[in-house]
Amino acid sequence: GDGPLAAATHKLRVLFVGRPEERKGLPVLLSAFEALVEHVPAHLTVIGADADDVRRYLGDQETLSRIDALGHVRAPELWRNLAEADVLCAPSLAPRVREQTSVRFVLDVTGALSVISIVGPEADTVLRALKRLYNLGIYPEWWKLEPMTGAQWQAVDALIEERDPH
Repeated sequence: GDGPLAAATHKLRVLFVGRPEERKGLPVLLSAFEALVEHVPAHLTVIGADADDVRRYLGDQETLSRIDALGHVRAPELWRNLAEADVLCAPSLAPRVREQTSVRFVLDVTGALSVISIVGPEADTVLRALKRLYNLGIYPEWWKLEPMTGAQWQAVDALIEERDPH
């Protein structure tokens, strides 16, 4: 097949995007990646954390040689890495996810952005997140939104009609 592990020479390209905080799951991901590379040819790109952050959680030099820690990057580099990744890994150890704003991106098999999921605690979280994403030039095929009141849905409908009428 054409899947990420189809060719023995192909390395599975894993991408992590997030701050180097324990609650964002970077230490868990690095531990899992260390175990993964014992069995699967793989490469990890970390965006949002630099090499020192990665070394703080992982000391194995061989595994470190399979990781690119890019730190903070601009949007074009982020999108390029998202398009090139086979897997976007986003572990989270946050105990109360419903009390935090969460934005998840889902890419289809071609690498095109197909779904954006937004969850947040405040009544205007979804509308603010949608505006911010549109301002960044992000237009997915679908929005996956949490339940809202009638007035909130009307505001979201109006925004989508204004910014993405097609």
